[in-house]
Parts: sequence; C-alpha cells; structure tokens
Amino acid sequence: MIIRCRASAQTCDFVGVNVIYVVVNMPPELGGQVFAGEEKAPMKILLKQDVVGVGMAGDIKEVANGYARNYLIPEGLAIPANKGAEKQAAQIKETADRQRDRERQAAMSVADKLAELSLNFSARAAETDRLFGSITASDIAIAVEQASGEEIDKRQIMLDQPLRQLGTHQVPIRLMADVIPEVTVIVEREGGEIETGEYEEAEEIPPLIEAAVEVVEELEEQREEQIEVEPEA
Repeated sequence: MIIRCRASAQTCDFVGVNVIYVVVNMPPELGGQVFAGEEKAPMKILLKQDVVGVGMAGDIKEVANGYARNYLIPEGLAIPANKGAEKQAAQIKETADRQRDRERQAAMSVADKLAELSLNFSARAAETDRLFGSITASDIAIAVEQASGEEIDKRQIMLDQPLRQLGTHQVPIRLMADVIPEVTVIVEREGGEIETGEYEEAEEIPPLIEAAVEVVEELEEQREEQIEVEPEA
C-alpha cells in the first residue's frame, strides 16, 4: 500500500482503495487517527506503460479513484480516459508492442547468458547439511552481477525463501513475464566436513542464527514498503 501525505494539510490518501481516508497529523502507525471520508467512484484510465496487476500499455481500465489520482497518473503510468481515448490507445499499443519486442530480444540474450551460469557459495553447515545461516536473493543477485556483468534486482530472484541446505539448486530469475531463465546455485560446505566433536558444540548455533536472520529479513521487508511523502507546495 502506498501512502501519500500532504504536509501542509496534515492529511494522507491511502492508495488502492475507493475510500479516501483523512489522517489527522500522522499515519496511524505513527500515532495519527483515521477517519473514513467520501467514497470516490472508480476512474477510467488509459495505461501509458505496462503495470503489473492492472494491464498493458494501451489498455483502458477502471481502477480505484485514489490509486489513479495518487499513483498511476502522477507517476506517468496512465492518463484519464477521456473522449478520443480509443484512438490514442491504439497508438500507445503500437508503440508499446515495438518497445516490448526490443526488450524481449534483449531479455532473451541475457537469459541465454544466465542459463549457463553456475554460482558457487561456501557456507558453514551442520552434519544434516543445514546451513548456519542462509543464501538470500540479495546474495544471488550480487553473485550474478559479478559472474555475468548483468545487473539483477534481488526482487527478480524468484525464491520463496532463502536457501538453507547444501547442494545444487535451480533458481529462476524473472527478466520479463515470459522470460524466466534459471541459474545453477551450488552451496558447498565451508572448510570440508565437520568433525564430530565440533558438531556437538555447534548443534545449538543454527536456531540462534536462523532467528537472527529472520529478524533481519523482516526488517528489510518493512524498509522496502513504499511510503511516499509529498512536499509542501
């Protein structure tokens, strides 16, 4: 959810819903109070760019009024679908199709390169092959860039959860909706086999490390939530 605040009016619009909420002073998580305001009718828009979950460039869609006013239109992703929108939509579609073809060709070239990659990680692990820690999407994105020169956003790494086992893993990377190559990730034991005496002492380490990793990952997700603040006019 995206929250847009107007510092001068001390109000916020919650994007993605039809009801505009007036927030007194600050958002509720920062101590403000929320009051439901006037319900707004959906807005018909013409998409200028592809928007995940909404449509493709050139599509005419109806979306929540606040979502259109506060995000899609200000970000240049859409315009109000007024008279003559159908003709304009056809032009946008044609331009977008040409651009999409160019992007797909470039993505396929990158996909061929990524499919040949084999990324090697070393990590401490118990006798059960479970890691003392994990290999995250961010780790894989950095390794991909170092190995191939291709910059990949960690959000393109399609991991349901970080890798926590030794072994070979096939990890998909979403370049486009229909271009998803897989890279080979090999996680090897750091320093060879664990000796029995070492393992008895190390047995209680994994739960502590896993708990710390989970806290860090949760904090990273919270930090990545989009909260946009509009400056005063």
